[in-house]
Amino acid sequence: MDRYSKEIGKKIQRPYSATLQQPAQPVQGRLDFNEGIHEMQSQLQNNRLDSALNYFEKMYNDLLINKAKNQSVERQDYYEGERPNGVRNGSGKMKYQNGQVFEGNWKEDMREGHGVLYSGDMRIVYQGEWKNDKYEGKGIVNNLKRVEFSETFDFKDLAKIGEYWDKYEGEFVNGMKHGFGTLYLTNGEKFKGQFQFDKANGIGTFYSCLLYTSPSPRDS
Repeated sequence: MDRYSKEIGKKIQRPYSATLQQPAQPVQGRLDFNEGIHEMQSQLQNNRLDSALNYFEKMYNDLLINKAKNQSVERQDYYEGERPNGVRNGSGKMKYQNGQVFEGNWKEDMREGHGVLYSGDMRIVYQGEWKNDKYEGKGIVNNLKRVEFSETFDFKDLAKIGEYWDKYEGEFVNGMKHGFGTLYLTNGEKFKGQFQFDKANGIGTFYSCLLYTSPSPRDS
């Protein structure tokens, strides 16, 4: 019996050999997006899943950082106009964090004189005179939260107007409707008279939409 026959029935064990890969290192520095995609594809083709995941994580984090930076820039007020000695004086335009835009006159870094305030979608909020950063003097304010009202309004209780008005044209004091002015309701009616602290208060005339017809001769 030769030496090969003696091995019959015996389990032949062969040593297992494999090439151990070094753990993937975190991706450092700023990574270009296209470069990151290329590296991910390359690592996947070489069965380096852990390394490909590192590139994906780096790209994702970079996107989050860039988004945060862009949002931070968008949240900042931006001024364009006259600014002698670093102080807003004269004519200028300001875009605010909430999206509103003001165009008009400035004095000592505050809105003063004539100016127009726009909403984020460029609808006019207020146009007229300003003082100390507030509505002051004559102007027009539009109600962007207006509520439609089709019925006739009970002029005996103007405190219930709420948001059923379209615009106010008249005098302002310290940012409030104060003095003589006209309040236009969304149903076409209006109140023309005195205002105090943002509300109709005092002598005035209410213009109703009620239509009156003279009686027919047959009814007499």
